[in-house]
Amino acid sequence: PFNEPSAGWWRFPHDQEGCNLNTDQQADIIVKLRQELDQKGLSDVRIAASDENQFDTAVNTWEALRSNPLAKRCVGQLNVHA
Repeated sequence: PFNEPSAGWWRFPHDQEGCNLNTDQQADIIVKLRQELDQKGLSDVRIAASDENQFDTAVNTWEALRSNPLAKRCVGQLNVHA
């Protein structure tokens, strides 16, 4: 649900989308999103995180998210684009 959350260059106003969130914030949102999807009968919907724009950053973000066992269980797919 995030676009390049670790990039750090997203500031308003800007000409491109972005979403600055630290990994604790991402984990909280991922867990809440999973709960909401499950409550609506959408338990088969996988959550993809965290669509970083560099492979190393994606690995670092995943390592940080893995430290939260609940958030780790909620992520069904890792995304990265370069």
